[in-house]
Amino acid sequence: MKLLENENILTTADDNTVVLTNYRVRSVASKAWGHSQTTSIMLEKISSVQLVYLSFPVLLVLSGITGLVAIGLMSNSGESPLIFVIATILFIAGYFGSRRHVCSIASDGGAKIIFTIKGINKEQVQGFVENVELAKHNKMKMPVGY
Repeated sequence: MKLLENENILTTADDNTVVLTNYRVRSVASKAWGHSQTTSIMLEKISSVQLVYLSFPVLLVLSGITGLVAIGLMSNSGESPLIFVIATILFIAGYFGSRRHVCSIASDGGAKIIFTIKGINKEQVQGFVENVELAKHNKMKMPVGY
């Protein structure tokens, strides 16, 4: 990313594919299957920042049900409930593998930058959102022409 005059990188997210500077937020989606996308939103044009935590607790419920079926089969008939044990493990793994934070930065009437934040804790995710808000606030306080 080529920086503008007097532009400084403040922080990055999503393995450096989203960059926050003192002037803009820029996202460079990785090239995959013939698709590449770059989105840049100037700080003064940001209208909202949304952070959503997604998980699928129904997978834990399903793991509990299949686990109980496995225990019931083993105790009542003495049969091997291997398929239910495997299903229980897969449901639990699916739940923990599907949890993620999704951040959306929207401009006032234009593009959105939507990305999944992985590998960092909740406080760091919230910190990124607060950094975007602070950068916008600081930008809006600057005198015109800076």
